[in-house]
Amino acid sequence: MADPLVPEQSPAVVEDAPVESVPVAAIVPPQRASGSGKGFGGRFLVVYLLLGLVLGAAVGGLVVALTKPGHTDGPAWSIWKPEGDDTQKAQQIADHVGPAYRLPSGQQLVGIQATPPRIQDVPIGAIAIRHLPTESTGEPPVNVLAPEDTVVFIMCGLGENCSIAEGNPSVARLRLLRREALELALYTFRYVDGFDRVVAFLPPAPGNPASFALFFERGPVEPELGKPLQTTLSPAVPPSPGDIAPSEVATIDRLTSSNFYRFTFQQLQDGTAVLVLDDPRLP
Repeated sequence: MADPLVPEQSPAVVEDAPVESVPVAAIVPPQRASGSGKGFGGRFLVVYLLLGLVLGAAVGGLVVALTKPGHTDGPAWSIWKPEGDDTQKAQQIADHVGPAYRLPSGQQLVGIQATPPRIQDVPIGAIAIRHLPTESTGEPPVNVLAPEDTVVFIMCGLGENCSIAEGNPSVARLRLLRREALELALYTFRYVDGFDRVVAFLPPAPGNPASFALFFERGPVEPELGKPLQTTLSPAVPPSPGDIAPSEVATIDRLTSSNFYRFTFQQLQDGTAVLVLDDPRLP
């Protein structure tokens, strides 16, 4: 979201715990596949139904999209890279990254769908990020961003409501999900010029709607885009949840801990939706 996303002694993890059970005070802000991936097709509609709009007061005022830092693609950054237009590239990235992440049984961890910033058939008109209150005002500062340069990745397991069906929740498995979301973001920023922001919705707790997401912007990870991917995420084949090396744990935590949010939706008067990302320590 080296500070851990969730303390090692805590059994509660985002992917398999209701919102109220997550120890948010300890969270640091923060191919459609073949083979064993079979079974993910068609499940992404479920998550759209889960991400229901909460009708609320209109949120006004959009901030102009940030100027995109430039970079030059180089074949040395990764062995594989996507081709086609921006939309095709985004789904190719999802199809490439998803099958590489496996549970100990060999089953794919999650399926991934790349989408424009929409919820069901409702466009997302703004992204509002609420931070911890400041001492001077006592109110949570809010950044409101335009969504046009944003791609959404929905990470969906084979369990109930897109949760992960196999095994038990663990801090290690949550960290592997964060690694996967980070890899999606790095590929996107490196090879897809039209996107400067990535939202990755994490698998929900069984029986609960999806509640947590990772939000990345290009600027903070720009240094990682100028060196080969394998120097950031090594080994090239993702480890099992319990086999992440300590050095990579530090890298994952450094690059994802501040990107971890609780999300909700609100509806604007013009019929579009606002994706509200809250610091998980907010009440």
